[in-house]
Amino acid sequence: MVIDVVAALYGVAFLLILLPGIYFAWHTKKSNGRANHRARRLVMPLGALALFIGGCWASYQAGKNADYELRRHLISETTAVAQTINPIRIRDLRFDKEDIANPVFLRLRSQLRAYAQATSLAYIFSVARINDAYVFGPESIADDHPLASPPGTKYELPPKELETVFTNRDALSVGPYTDEFGTFVSAFVPVIDPASGMVVLALGADIAADSWKIAIIQARIRPLLFSLALLAVLAIGNAALNRRQSFPLEKQRRWRYIEAALCAVTGAAITLAVASLTHDAAKRGRYDSFSTLARAHAGAVTESMHDMRMRLDSLASFFESSEIVDAEEFASFTEVLARDGLSQSWEWTYAIPASSRETFEAKAGAQGLTNFFVWERNEKREKIPVKERDIYYPVLHVAPVHGNESVYGYDVGSEQVRYKALKESLDTGLATGTEPVILVQEPGMQQGMLAFRPVFKDNMPYGFALVTFRFRPMLHHAVTRAGQKTSGITVEMFQLQENAPPLFLASSSNSLYPGYFCDRHQQLNALCIHVPLFVFGNTYVLVARPESEWLSAHPLWVGWATTLAGLIITAILTAFIVSLSNRRAFLEEKVVQRTNALQKSENLLFNERAKFKRILDNMPIGIYMVTQDYEIRYMNPALQNISVPVEGEKCHQCFYGQDKPCDWCVNDKVFQGESARWECTFPGNGRIYEVYDTPITDADGVRCKLSVFHDITDIKEAQEALRVSEARTAATLRSIGDGVIGTDMTGKIMGINAAAERLTGWPADEAEGRPISEVLHIMDGATKEEVENPVWEILKEGVPVPTDDPLILVARDGVERYIADNCAPIRTLNDEIIGAVLVFRDITKEYAMQRELHENDLRMNAVISAAQDGIIMLTAEGNISMWNDASTRIFGYERGEVMGKNLHLLLAPKRYHDDCRRAFTTFQKTGTGDAIGHIKELTALRKNGREFPMELSLSAVQLGGEWHAVGIVRDITARKQAEQEML
Repeated sequence: MVIDVVAALYGVAFLLILLPGIYFAWHTKKSNGRANHRARRLVMPLGALALFIGGCWASYQAGKNADYELRRHLISETTAVAQTINPIRIRDLRFDKEDIANPVFLRLRSQLRAYAQATSLAYIFSVARINDAYVFGPESIADDHPLASPPGTKYELPPKELETVFTNRDALSVGPYTDEFGTFVSAFVPVIDPASGMVVLALGADIAADSWKIAIIQARIRPLLFSLALLAVLAIGNAALNRRQSFPLEKQRRWRYIEAALCAVTGAAITLAVASLTHDAAKRGRYDSFSTLARAHAGAVTESMHDMRMRLDSLASFFESSEIVDAEEFASFTEVLARDGLSQSWEWTYAIPASSRETFEAKAGAQGLTNFFVWERNEKREKIPVKERDIYYPVLHVAPVHGNESVYGYDVGSEQVRYKALKESLDTGLATGTEPVILVQEPGMQQGMLAFRPVFKDNMPYGFALVTFRFRPMLHHAVTRAGQKTSGITVEMFQLQENAPPLFLASSSNSLYPGYFCDRHQQLNALCIHVPLFVFGNTYVLVARPESEWLSAHPLWVGWATTLAGLIITAILTAFIVSLSNRRAFLEEKVVQRTNALQKSENLLFNERAKFKRILDNMPIGIYMVTQDYEIRYMNPALQNISVPVEGEKCHQCFYGQDKPCDWCVNDKVFQGESARWECTFPGNGRIYEVYDTPITDADGVRCKLSVFHDITDIKEAQEALRVSEARTAATLRSIGDGVIGTDMTGKIMGINAAAERLTGWPADEAEGRPISEVLHIMDGATKEEVENPVWEILKEGVPVPTDDPLILVARDGVERYIADNCAPIRTLNDEIIGAVLVFRDITKEYAMQRELHENDLRMNAVISAAQDGIIMLTAEGNISMWNDASTRIFGYERGEVMGKNLHLLLAPKRYHDDCRRAFTTFQKTGTGDAIGHIKELTALRKNGREFPMELSLSAVQLGGEWHAVGIVRDITARKQAEQEML
């Protein structure tokens, strides 16, 4: 209902926006723009107001609908949990602190916790009414949680609607309300005792009020944002229309599609909004249909499981009321039970002390059970005799016998999983199921379950009634028996445990793949239904989801159909408005064309005159017109700056102060139809002008001479300066001793000076125009191989190329000269390369001197290296700067170890360091000393730290104004030893 109202609202908004557009497009044909503007100023605000009010109302309805859906879902989920609680067992609860040890309380609390952890109900609790007060019972939250309440805790601030649950037995949602735990939205569902019809407890589930408010706000935002977006579109469209009204008529025609654009945008937006709403409505309807069918499927399974529990209780009651039950009586009683199709077998097992086992086996054999003995299985699932235990739990009776023969004598307490359930059943006195196990009679690996119901006599364990079933066949049979097999719904069964992921057990479909457990988000937003099942002390969830056949039978096509219909309607309306806009523009254009043609005819002459005058007035050169009688008709501002403007005066009087025409005047020639060009010097400013005269007829039809004055004074001065510069450059190039050759971009010589003529042997008149490589033949100075002329590199790279190594220039007559050259590009003002200049000079003599010096250095180095005495040179700071091979042999240091090191610190014993420093300080200042020019015997230090005697001969040399020392060292260790031996 809400969706239909909202859709109608947006339909009205659609008309409110489209109808003004149609009205404006049609009204503009018949009225002026001012009337149209006044109408729009009235209609647009009304439409905006209606849209805003409708958007607020739609937002309110969306929030209301979201609240309804949240509450409905909360009640539905809480009801599902309440329906699986056994009200008969609730009678065993006292709803006080003693319940903390009650097996019924502990079991229900564990089931609620396991279910809450896996599903959308985060907080499930129970409330009972005791003596007109409300007290808490089992709940799903942990004991240490801030909201936890021990059993029997009084509910101090319950919502007042809770009374309705107990009196009217109705499920309802309440809130937001505030109690001692906080603010919540809650659902309360009664659990009714079938015998008395009284409400034994109310099961509640909470949603925090903040989460509920966020969900409501999120639901309200979408229609509100949509309304605001439409308002923005409406405002923009209205502003565009107002803006268009201020434009000239020609520009208004270019904006004629504003109404059509506004129609298209708003129509498309509203179409999408309505389509979204109808899609949501269809989706919700499909969910409701699926939910009803899915809960029917799951209900068939839960009903079957609860029925199985009651049948198990009836079998246990049968043994409790009978003294002895033989095989025939057991078969008679379980005949109806075995025909249910859900179970695999119904069994009875005695609790047999170890001392009575053999007697028990003998009695069983006497009753017709051939080869009966109590057995168990090993790790390979092989049948072996039981091990020693205090008590055995062998199966004595089973129904139906067919297919279950293998279970006779099996000790159900011999295996850990079965024993755990058996022990819990024995301790609690409640029917208890095992974890998923493989049944004894199962030939494959299909999982099943055993449910134990203990029987006591004289407060002692007497035995157990058992029911076994396999999950998948049970699920298939329950769904099929309810007539739901071909409905397209799959039901999957999961087991839940606290702090553990859901365990998949079986599926009603034939798929080989295990099902997946849909989480809270998927349950709320997808086709997925959870139905809890609390039975045999375990927590199960039946998950129902649609198969592809069901989805195909329930497609969501309404939204797409709505979209298509809305877009078609929008397109038709937009096309209609476009047609009206084009028609209006066509008529306006015709009127404008006729008006413009008349106006153009009237203003053509004026425009031409004004244009011609503007052109002349804005020319940067002087222009004037004279008649054939030399009368000035016009003079532009540029010429007025150099002459007094006197229109009507004779030109020769104005410019030259003459009473008669100038001797060089060309009026006669020009008025015969020719043009003339000449130069003159203006007497007023002394500048030179180039004058171009041509005949012309002015706007009044008078034949005139049009004279154009172009100031060429700067050009003349630049030409003269260029001539002088070229003369100076030529003189400079002729006078310098270096050869200079200039080329163009192709490498052809454009100029060559006298020095270059002399060095190359090519006269200038012969060299110019030839390729540079032909005139300048160069080779490598070392290898005498031809090398590429540096001009080519500079023309390609544009970077000056200095040459480090000398080149050999081969002159025209074959003479070879060593040259040093440098090449650089020639650039324009725009940095464009237009050629290159090569400068070179003869360095033949310099090169010969450098080579002789190099040879001398080689000879000196050879002498120093061959010397048997050590030769050491020191810098002005006392650091070693030369060290020959003999020095290495004497002192043990390689050249690289001593170069740059202080000689006195390195080679003199430490006791002589102060003396050495004082003596060297004097040497640094004067270049003299006791050792200079003399041979002295000293004690030196080798690299290995040993001292030895040596002779030292020192000389001083002054380099760069500083004194350097050169010493010759000789090791006299052998000589000293010989002298010592002679003594």
